[in-house]
Amino acid sequence: MWTAILAIHVVLWLVMRYSLVIIRIIKDGGVVLVTRLAGMMLSAIAVQQIINGVTQVIQGS
Repeated sequence: MWTAILAIHVVLWLVMRYSLVIIRIIKDGGVVLVTRLAGMMLSAIAVQQIINGVTQVIQGS
């Protein structure tokens, strides 16, 4: 568990450290694509949370 947490922190640090280089490589179109994918994933998580909440309310009644 701790190894996974440490690995994620290292990867996030590297991405943030070299973010300007990454942006230069993927250019504006890539930034838009990554932004849209992140938004879609966030929307999917939100919908799943709503479904889970409604399911728990229905099962609780």
